[in-house]
Amino acid sequence: MKTSNNTLRLIIALLVMASFTSCSKKDDAPPPPTQAELLAHKWFFSKWEDPSDGTFRLSDSCTEQTFFDFKTDNTFLSQEFDYDSSNVCTHGSVAISAYTLTENDTKIMVTGSMGDQSTLIINSLSETALALKFEGGTIYTFKR
Repeated sequence: MKTSNNTLRLIIALLVMASFTSCSKKDDAPPPPTQAELLAHKWFFSKWEDPSDGTFRLSDSCTEQTFFDFKTDNTFLSQEFDYDSSNVCTHGSVAISAYTLTENDTKIMVTGSMGDQSTLIINSLSETALALKFEGGTIYTFKR
């Protein structure tokens, strides 16, 4: 009888210990988002700057509507808003292109509908801000 009581106590002790370990809180944080995941959003113009001469332009109520929209299917939409010669805010049509992240996700190759290509260098990318260096050296900053 002592053997069965000892066995029963051992089983109960193991079950109690197992219940504590199965309810433990996971300390694993989710992995940080990839460059592709961070990029795949609609970004609105914030400013541009030319590092060669220090000139810059901040967005205003018109130009802040300019956007780059990187889709998860590698489609790239863009539309520019700016002032015409009469100082009226106007916009161009939405341009639809394809894009690919290249060189360890540090560059974006954009291919237009006519096959023309341009490369954008990712200067910085976070959950809330994107800075792209264009081929001429000008840096455009966008926000979500």
